[in-house]
Amino acid sequence: MFKFKSISAKLNFILFVTVTIVLSISSIYTYNQYSSQIQKDLDNELNRINKRLELVLPSIIWNLQINLVNEIIKTEANSEIIDSIEVFDIDKTILTSVVKNKHILNLYKNADIKYENEKIATLKIYYNKNKIHEAKEYIINSLIIKVVFILLVLQLIFSYFVNKFIINNITKLKNSIIEMTEKKTFIDDIQINSNDELHYLALEFNKMRNQLKLSWQELHVLNKNLENKVSEEVLKNNEIQKQLFKSEKMASMGEMIGNIAHQWRQPLSVISVLATGIKLRQEMGMTTPQFIDESCDNINTNTQYLSKTIDDFKNFLQGDKVKSRFDLKSQINSFLNIIKSSATQNNVHINIDINDSIYVVGFENELTQCIINIYNNAKDALLENDVEYKLFNITVQEDKEHVKIILQDNAKGIPSHVLPKIFEPYFTTKHQSQGTGLGLHMTYKIIVDGMNGNIEATNNEFIFEDNTFIGACFTILLPKDKSK
Repeated sequence: MFKFKSISAKLNFILFVTVTIVLSISSIYTYNQYSSQIQKDLDNELNRINKRLELVLPSIIWNLQINLVNEIIKTEANSEIIDSIEVFDIDKTILTSVVKNKHILNLYKNADIKYENEKIATLKIYYNKNKIHEAKEYIINSLIIKVVFILLVLQLIFSYFVNKFIINNITKLKNSIIEMTEKKTFIDDIQINSNDELHYLALEFNKMRNQLKLSWQELHVLNKNLENKVSEEVLKNNEIQKQLFKSEKMASMGEMIGNIAHQWRQPLSVISVLATGIKLRQEMGMTTPQFIDESCDNINTNTQYLSKTIDDFKNFLQGDKVKSRFDLKSQINSFLNIIKSSATQNNVHINIDINDSIYVVGFENELTQCIINIYNNAKDALLENDVEYKLFNITVQEDKEHVKIILQDNAKGIPSHVLPKIFEPYFTTKHQSQGTGLGLHMTYKIIVDGMNGNIEATNNEFIFEDNTFIGACFTILLPKDKSK
């Protein structure tokens, strides 16, 4: 099917088809009339020739004046419609003939020549069929030229008036709509000086344009006010989020201080026992240089452990300001130092599978915060579901482009209705006194926005030490650092 994109093309096509059909029907009728007339004129002419010969030839043939017969039929054969004339005697022997075309013989008349009612010869007249065809072809060509000429003239006249009274006015309307909708400009009222539907359409369009102009002006004012309000609310929301992030961080700090207390008890106890032992032996005169050296070395070892713990917590609580290149294994060891006492106290078995020298670029301490958030959620779920053998597995894999950190627990998984929402801000399944709902949201923001990575959570079934477990699986995908 043809597709026309303009009214002008559609109207011109309709006119073309309509005029073509009308002129074709008229031409066919005219051609049939002319053809019938040509055939009729041919028949009349042949009848006249035949009658003349039937009147003239009998006495001449009877008197055997064959030369005169030949001259007479030559004279009649001069007509363009005659191909040949032949005269036969009663024995079918040719007496004389005039042949103008030997290849095409179209018999018209086979008449008997009688003299005093007695047959003395036979007359055969052949007509020129090509002349009829030529006449008909001439008629067809004339009609075609006539049809084409009339069609072109009508098409030009129709196109002129359609463009003047319809298309130009529609174009004005179209351009006005484009100016108004795309460029947001309001031109002057459209003036269409005609008393037809387009004139009233232009009047209605002008009314609509004026109303729309007022509406856009009001909307512009509303949008401006709304933008100001949105900016204010965004600033307020950012401040609220900062406060909530600080609150989440302070909650982590509180838990970390508890972890420090747990981790310091044993080394402090060892230092206290060693110091008391040295003092007691000195009072009793039982000190030896070897004992003092061993005790001092032991005190120094425990002091270094305390110092390392302080550094781990201090770096974590300060947070990263600038991205840096760091080793994942060292970062995970720092994570273990921070949550060691929590894991021991709650009987959580932590298993790590990581190769040496896997480097990424990002915020090391922020990544530690992310893993701690996921660990804390896993620990709470393990305790809530009263899992007997509590697991938290950390697996690190790598390919040419990415590093994948898989954090898996066996706390029976996350409810299906909760799983799609766990990274949303303020979403929590805990009591308000136990959580803000920002822990995993912070994790998502750090991984995705801060480190150009990705994180997803699923429920996964896995095998560990020949036993099958089900739990939540968090997969963190980070860009791999390729620098040497």
